[in-house]
Amino acid sequence: MIEFILRFRNEDGGFGHLRSTLHETSRALEMLRRLGYLLEGLGAESFIRRCETPVTGFADIPHTSLGYLEFVHAGVLASHRLACRPVYTKQCAAFVLNCQNRNGGFSRAMHGGIATMEYTWHAIHALHLLTAGAQ
Repeated sequence: MIEFILRFRNEDGGFGHLRSTLHETSRALEMLRRLGYLLEGLGAESFIRRCETPVTGFADIPHTSLGYLEFVHAGVLASHRLACRPVYTKQCAAFVLNCQNRNGGFSRAMHGGIATMEYTWHAIHALHLLTAGAQ
């Protein structure tokens, strides 16, 4: 299983088919961690740093600015797994909180949308990891 996951590792330190994305990198790191693989030395931290943006905290592809809740969650989770603090923690938290709807749930984007259990879990988990890292 580990060998299969590592086949998706790219020269930029990220993971993905054809090109690296933050979402795929985060998922690959989480799977490798759960399989007992040491994450140090993969070069993933430099890829994750290139996905950081001062607008939303994280974007899925380096040097872009499109932000969605799942990208912020992926960046926060990947950073946490690599024991590095995101540069734009306040922007991450603000973006997540701005995705909350009037019904208390969270949607994918700040400017409306339907709250789902999935996005609500992404939001709560990201906020938890951001808070845990501050302690």
